[in-house]
Amino acid sequence: MKFLSTPLTVALAGFLLLAPAVYGENYYECLNDQKFSEQTIMNRGRSATIDGARYGDPKGPNEETCKASRFSITTASGVSTTYLVQAIDNPSSYRVYELQDFQWIECHLRQGSTNRGRW
Repeated sequence: MKFLSTPLTVALAGFLLLAPAVYGENYYECLNDQKFSEQTIMNRGRSATIDGARYGDPKGPNEETCKASRFSITTASGVSTTYLVQAIDNPSSYRVYELQDFQWIECHLRQGSTNRGRW
């Protein structure tokens, strides 16, 4: 029985470690089909502050005001959309919203890859 060479074994082991990071990362999917990796939202959420919260933002699970961070993206067609990232302290997690017709619509956390290189 022939065994795999050491360099090939190391290469395959490295690939197996990388595969979940590339293909299995969770992502947030918003109403307009915009997708953000969970890591992107975590990075945005780290800059969320209580001063970033505004009147009309969705309340937290216990009706509390949440730390917030906002950003906008302009599509190729020139449409600008605003997103809200809320940091929930207990347990530590994030919620993402998309502004549609003056209403915050929650983006849903999905399993798998975003299939987008940018976000």
